[in-house]
Amino acid sequence: MTIGSRIKQIRQEQNITQEQLADSLGITSKAVSQWECDRTAPDISQLPALARFFNVTTDILLGVDITRKKEEIDTILEYNREHFTSKGMNQQSIDYLSGKLNEYPNSPEIMDALAASLYSLYFQSGELFDEHEKRKEAEEIIELCQKGIRFSGQDFNPCYFKQLLVYLYTYLGNRTKAQEIASSLPHIPTTCDMLYPRTLEGKEALRAWQALLLNLMWATSNVISRIRKCWNYSPDQQIDILHFNEKLVRLVTDDEPLHYLDLLFCNALPLSKAHMNAGNDDMAHEEIEKAIVYAESYDKISYDSRYKPCWLSEIDNGKTYSIKHNEKSYYETLMDHLTANQYFERYQDSERFSQIVAAIRKHIEA
Repeated sequence: MTIGSRIKQIRQEQNITQEQLADSLGITSKAVSQWECDRTAPDISQLPALARFFNVTTDILLGVDITRKKEEIDTILEYNREHFTSKGMNQQSIDYLSGKLNEYPNSPEIMDALAASLYSLYFQSGELFDEHEKRKEAEEIIELCQKGIRFSGQDFNPCYFKQLLVYLYTYLGNRTKAQEIASSLPHIPTTCDMLYPRTLEGKEALRAWQALLLNLMWATSNVISRIRKCWNYSPDQQIDILHFNEKLVRLVTDDEPLHYLDLLFCNALPLSKAHMNAGNDDMAHEEIEKAIVYAESYDKISYDSRYKPCWLSEIDNGKTYSIKHNEKSYYETLMDHLTANQYFERYQDSERFSQIVAAIRKHIEA
């Protein structure tokens, strides 16, 4: 990267116009434009003034610190993933990343990770926050995302910021703004996931296409869940939808879902409730028992497990890269599901249900 392109990147990250920069240096905006187009370069005597104006070191202007800074930020993000987000420790992640953002205040990468942890804590963890707290936090995450977009240069894609903005503006009732942002994002055929594998060959291409298959399976499963939730389907119709979701996961993974056991676990919970609402008590119990098996199986997956079908031959389990939205175990989540949906009242005289609860409690205590 040339010094002209670095000046342009830093100026845009800080939301500064060419005219403002030119005025501070006592030169014309045309001169700044010439620098940024690499037609000319600033005199070495101008570097200290440029550094002071941008509040950066001259080394950053010259590109000396860029590689080291990227390595340090990569280390921060890896530490956060390994120690916090993979364990559902959202608050610890927020505290850690907030401190690191003070050290790297212009880093869109750290802002991106921080925004993800904040959203996960307040909107995905199942923690009890009242509407006032959630709306207040939504506004703060929006501000962080907007700042992240401003600081996203050519080396960082701000799409996740925009994704969160769509979610949060929708939550706040500003659907017009949410739709405006959503419509500006790429359609599925023009995304990186769809296009990048075409640029590869051999095993690299195979691995990329197989990863895309799993991502599409996850996305399709998520869509199926949303279809079920967005309409007043009868219990029998919900059962059909949820069974279809289960079949999808088992089909793609050839009944060896590994990391995607969490999809089957999350599918079994509403399926048990739908069966209960339909009066299918034995099936409701069966789905709870299946959820326990999914949780047990997930805990036993080794990190080097591989998928068995040939169409997933180059994909490892990737369990180490899973992200939890809270610190609760699957068994605690299952117990919360039973408590919140009046299973204990419905099945208080059921010996089978009592055995199920005893098994769950044994896992929780362990």
